[in-house]
Amino acid sequence: MKAIYTFILLAALAPLAVLAQSAPAPTVADLEAQMTDTDVHVAQAARMKLERIPGAEAEAALIRALDKTTGNELAGVVASLGNRGVSSVTAKIIPLTKNSDSAIAISAVLALGNLGAVDALDTLQGDLNDKVLRPHVLEAVAMIGEKSVQSGKLDAARKAYGMLIADKNDEAYWIGVRGFLRFDSGKVLGDLEKLVAGEDETAARRVISLIYDVNDSAFLVKMADLCASLPAERQVYMLEMFYINPNTVVLPGVKKTLESATEPAVVIAGVTALGKIGNTEDWPTILKMLDTDNADVQRAAEAALASLNVADLQQILLNTVANNNASVELRASAIRLLTLRVKDNVAPLFETLEKLYKSDAVDSLRLAALDGMTIIAAHLENPGATYKRMIVEAKDVDTQKRILSSMSKNWATFEGIDLAFEIMRSMDEIRPNAGLAVVHIANHLRTSDLDRAAEILETVVSEVKHADVEKRGRAVLAEINKFQGFIQKWAFNGPYQREGMDGPALHDTPFGPEKADGTIDMSLVMWRPLNRGSKEWLWDLESGIQRLDNGTAYVRTYAIAPADMEVLLYGGVDDGMKIWVNGEQVGNVYTNAPPSAGQCKVPAKLHAGLNEIMVKVSDSGGEWMFGLRVCTPKLESIDGLKFQREK
Repeated sequence: MKAIYTFILLAALAPLAVLAQSAPAPTVADLEAQMTDTDVHVAQAARMKLERIPGAEAEAALIRALDKTTGNELAGVVASLGNRGVSSVTAKIIPLTKNSDSAIAISAVLALGNLGAVDALDTLQGDLNDKVLRPHVLEAVAMIGEKSVQSGKLDAARKAYGMLIADKNDEAYWIGVRGFLRFDSGKVLGDLEKLVAGEDETAARRVISLIYDVNDSAFLVKMADLCASLPAERQVYMLEMFYINPNTVVLPGVKKTLESATEPAVVIAGVTALGKIGNTEDWPTILKMLDTDNADVQRAAEAALASLNVADLQQILLNTVANNNASVELRASAIRLLTLRVKDNVAPLFETLEKLYKSDAVDSLRLAALDGMTIIAAHLENPGATYKRMIVEAKDVDTQKRILSSMSKNWATFEGIDLAFEIMRSMDEIRPNAGLAVVHIANHLRTSDLDRAAEILETVVSEVKHADVEKRGRAVLAEINKFQGFIQKWAFNGPYQREGMDGPALHDTPFGPEKADGTIDMSLVMWRPLNRGSKEWLWDLESGIQRLDNGTAYVRTYAIAPADMEVLLYGGVDDGMKIWVNGEQVGNVYTNAPPSAGQCKVPAKLHAGLNEIMVKVSDSGGEWMFGLRVCTPKLESIDGLKFQREK
């Protein structure tokens, strides 16, 4: 922090390792005597030890040292008394700020700050004229102000922060402003109002940035009220602060700004702020902002409205869609919002959109209705029949392609693949598009069934014989092949945590299927499919199971081997894993490091047919991940090896 002060601290730390080896441990009296030793290292080490010893005896020894030490030793003693919070020595330390030895003077100034010494403020005011002491004095005054607020001594805090805002030092001024905004915002609101509306852009933005972490209502209300009168760029910046640190007191100012806003950026920031603040009564204001031809404004308003917990929002939006007097933009935006809030009993919504699609409305509105239908169809009782009917009834090829594309994104299931194959084999005009839909869905589903996805991709590439389908299908197959052999099918049990146990302790403690003798019994617990968290070769268990620190869980799979074979279990983990194959523990790895392939290399044996593999994955904080591959001892893939979750 300060060059001289840093020297004192570093010098004090140097001999500690040597002293720590001596025995018996020195008493307080021994250390007090050593503080006047001619060897500066011995003296500083003794003082640092005394600083850390609790109780009145060590404190008294440090106080007595004020009269026995000089130079750097005295500077260190003053710092130690300040660090310990010995306020009884304030009167002795105040004169030391005038000491000709700058090390002593700096230590005295900072110690007074640590002590929250209100009585020292007048002295520190005079020390501001000393170029060497000045930055340390400003820091100490800020510390006194902070401690005074914490202890309820508000008059003292006003004096300290008043010194800072009166000073010409820019950083000191802003520290003082922040201080006053905690308990007496009226002291600075007038100045801040002038700055935020003034010509100095840097100062204006500095004021606005205070909104980020200041919750003083008077300040926030004043800024919100001024927002509408500011230049557009400052309005955007202020509104962004309002949605980063949302507070209901700014709502009138935000809505006032929106009423007069003409710049799209201002409207976007304003409606986003309304959404983040989350007052459900503001939905009409946001809904009004949907009535625009600016796509970015529409998207911001849609996101804001979707974030509000308006109980009857779906009916409000349905009424908007059905309102022939509403603008095309507003109705289309309402349709998009309805698809963002898909709930149960969506059949009436689908029927409303289908009626609009088949009406004589303008093409852009009809297409919006069609897009809504393709999204909502995935949530109907029989999605496959609905998608098929929509494609068959479509009046042109372009519409059929549009429906197929949306289906592949919104109904990415194996049933969706079956329908895409059916269309691919029966409707020649959209055969390539159906093939692309298969590729898209298979790519999405490869995390849940890698082998099946690969088989589907090989089939579609060979059947369609279309350059684009083959290019995209082969690209996905190449990605799949990179992770071939890494197990993608797991069931899990857990997680387990125990108060007072960290990751390593949990790793060594049996839970669930793991018994005290090291054996396992799968029937002791329930297993659930692990469907989320796949990241290339790794599984993120915080995503797939639960976000936690210091926990453990078990994952299980079954390997179907084409013959008896020697294999290598190869992978990585964060932080530890135990591995059992067919009930026998074959591996135990604890890395306490980020996962990387090769952290685990465990030889094992598989017999022909079904083999049970269980892994205990433990976490001690941070990420909780693992990945495991079954391969030959030479790290080669094994032909015919497959995996399944259940027997």
